[in-house]
Amino acid sequence: MNKLFQFLFVGLIVGSNGLTAFAAVTIPFTDSNISKYGRYIDDAIGANLTWSGSWMRFKVSGTTNIRLNVQVNLSSNAVGQLQSYIDGAMQPDAFAIVPATNQDQTVTLVRGLTPGEHTVVVQVGEWLAHSPLVSSNEYIKIKNIIIDDGGTLSAWPQTGTYHMLFLGDSWAGDGNSVTRFFNPDRWTVWTVGFGGFQAGTMNTYYPYKAAGVAHTDPPQDLCVIQYGVNDYFGKVATATFKSNVQSIMDKVVADHSGIKFFLVQVPANGTNYYDKYGTVLSELAAENTNTYYISTTAIASNLTWNGAAHIAAASRDTIYTPYLDAQISSYWAGHGHYVTTNGGSVSPYTNRSDAATNILHQKNTK
Repeated sequence: MNKLFQFLFVGLIVGSNGLTAFAAVTIPFTDSNISKYGRYIDDAIGANLTWSGSWMRFKVSGTTNIRLNVQVNLSSNAVGQLQSYIDGAMQPDAFAIVPATNQDQTVTLVRGLTPGEHTVVVQVGEWLAHSPLVSSNEYIKIKNIIIDDGGTLSAWPQTGTYHMLFLGDSWAGDGNSVTRFFNPDRWTVWTVGFGGFQAGTMNTYYPYKAAGVAHTDPPQDLCVIQYGVNDYFGKVATATFKSNVQSIMDKVVADHSGIKFFLVQVPANGTNYYDKYGTVLSELAAENTNTYYISTTAIASNLTWNGAAHIAAASRDTIYTPYLDAQISSYWAGHGHYVTTNGGSVSPYTNRSDAATNILHQKNTK
């Protein structure tokens, strides 16, 4: 057990068989077995998951109950939640974070886990009521992980070789996020996504700012851009949509020279023709270097939806995200990189006519 583990409450429970057990082991956010992703900021108090879509993961053994101690500083009009995944399964309820001023809150992630090793992922959902500027004075900080039954953490390190910047709407940044399902053993994902965003919104505010100061991401290898749902409902013309996406790409290139782009067509949902923007996305792929278009037409009919604007969790987790992962991985393998996908290994090859057939490969310079 890490020497830094602190015990807020340690009780010896003696059963009729004479065995003892520990309770309420509190593990600080600085523990080396906790991996964090996205635009998080560690300070003296906790892991500040300011950016929607930021998340952490760890493995835990020998426990039945897991809780989090968080410090909350949110205004009354803010919307905050924590979403957890245990052993890859989304927990049925997101945990609402009550607006408060510098107040500690405790949330229970899961109760009644069977003894053994379990994987835990925690993500902040959308908040600040879709504010265009995130205030550095408002936050959700995870301070401690509390394991009620004396469990320990084990390493589940961040090992993704390639850095992916994912720009989008609620599909990227809240409880509907697809980005959690890009395996971090292949990709390290930085998500910038907020519910309600159109491409034009991101174009206005990229790279998204905190208290007026632009956030600086580490160097990125590829950028996935996925907009269309809110543009469709907002009746954004295809020409305007194209111009906004091009402007976003220009700004990203200025920050990350040589980056590769993947422009994703959002699939249609019945008579909601989100896919209408696919034509101009394919045009952008033809007009820009290092830019690729991913059509989702091939899987659209296989998807089920949760309301008009979001893919149902089962379809998102088992069809949509693995499809995107496989398309991007096929590109990477086709350029001499070795990657694996959920369906198995994809080895480097030179003839890509039989793979990634839904990607338009245009003007690749590599």
